[in-house]
Amino acid sequence: MGKMKTKKATTHSKPRWVVYMVKCADDSLYTGITTDLSRRLKEHNHGQLPSAKYTRTRRPVTFAYQENVDTRSEAAKRENEIKALSRKEKEKLIHKNKNRPRTSNKLPLSDRRLVNPTRKKPVPTDKV
Repeated sequence: MGKMKTKKATTHSKPRWVVYMVKCADDSLYTGITTDLSRRLKEHNHGQLPSAKYTRTRRPVTFAYQENVDTRSEAAKRENEIKALSRKEKEKLIHKNKNRPRTSNKLPLSDRRLVNPTRKKPVPTDKV
């Protein structure tokens, strides 16, 4: 009899989903989901596709809030729950979670600059 081949168990770690909020330049809040928050923030700020249509005209955006969940389904449900909150409730959620350990709420300096396509040099996003 021939040898039976067995599949080796793979230990692929499933992507961890993140529900996030960013504050736009016009002070509005945008809520979304992703598996890579750093990449997603770069996409929002640098116009890389897929960039949200909403944030394209409201740059720069700054990180405001995140929640980690296990599945895309959970992330989408939580995103809809957050989107249904009032502005005041969203701000409470952001403020309440400021002291929770998470990734840095600031991008590296190189990523905090918005490149204007009509200009060659980066435009600083920090307004004084």
